[in-house]
Amino acid sequence: MLVILIIKLYYRLRFKFVGAPEFIKKPIASQTVKEGDPIMLDCKAYGVPAATIRWKINGKRVVNPSFYKNGILVIRNVKNNVTFEGLYECEASNYLGRIAASTRISIYCK
Repeated sequence: MLVILIIKLYYRLRFKFVGAPEFIKKPIASQTVKEGDPIMLDCKAYGVPAATIRWKINGKRVVNPSFYKNGILVIRNVKNNVTFEGLYECEASNYLGRIAASTRISIYCK
């Protein structure tokens, strides 16, 4: 009986510190950006193991941002077209789960 209790306690302690991602910071719900200005979006998540952050624009993965580090996405010199306007999604994942938050970006002319 004591051995079973020790094993249960061991697994509770071991897996207590493991968890699916949870957001620390989500991007704001919507943003309007002036043409020529940068888009700056911040997204942070915590998880054990560490969560990997990926960004998508209108369902397509961002492959060539001006700057991307630690969940911060910066795209410089935006144009008023469908390439930059739309739904931006931050996805945080590890092997225990996946979460997503999104923001809608609108671009207006100078």
